[in-house]
Amino acid sequence: MKADKPALAEIAALLSHPALPPTCVVPCLQYFVPLIGSRLPDDVDDVDRKLFDSADYLQRWLPKMYARLERQFGFGLRNGSTT
Repeated sequence: MKADKPALAEIAALLSHPALPPTCVVPCLQYFVPLIGSRLPDDVDDVDRKLFDSADYLQRWLPKMYARLERQFGFGLRNGSTT
């Protein structure tokens, strides 16, 4: 018998454990659902493009978002500390 697949909210909770997940995590996971388990040869180029675009987006925006959060809330995120 196959185990039930976890819901995206459960995955978000596991990723952010022990903290509560930010509200943006579930929509972000939803965006990547089509990429998970894609096995059709016709999908390869589309999957590669989406993965590259996603990596490029993260590379450009995460440092900016971290810096903004650090300024706004006064704690460090780069090394995982909450000073």
